[in-house]
Amino acid sequence: MSYTFWIPTVISIGALIWNYGQSRQIIKIQTKADAKRLIHKFQFEKEFAIYNELWTLLINLRNAAASLRPVMDFIEAGKTNDEVKKERLDTWNSSFNAVAKSFDYNKPFYSLEIYKEIENVLKVSRNEAIDYSLLEQRREDYWNKVKKI
Repeated sequence: MSYTFWIPTVISIGALIWNYGQSRQIIKIQTKADAKRLIHKFQFEKEFAIYNELWTLLINLRNAAASLRPVMDFIEAGKTNDEVKKERLDTWNSSFNAVAKSFDYNKPFYSLEIYKEIENVLKVSRNEAIDYSLLEQRREDYWNKVKKI
């Protein structure tokens, strides 16, 4: 019996089995990495869509809040101050509710820093609407208060 034939054959078969096991492990590791990459991609796309929507809503809220205390104002002929005030508050209210709804529904996707900032924006905006609806606009402190913000 010749060992010169069997030793290389056994070594070759062992190497084939070893290579097959290693290639299976590489495929398994690549599959896990691809799955993680896919999850991160979906997560990024979801967060980006949420931030994009929220940014648009925040701009609308900013514009609605700014219209409550305009530097220069134009009132259409035939409208009373109360009608203009109600229209502006209605616009602000719908913008505020849209931001608050988006903000609350997507809370798990925000970092704590962004959460606090948006919460602060909502608070400042709410205070602006309260001042507009309750304070007399002819008072000097009404106009000076906005400079502090």
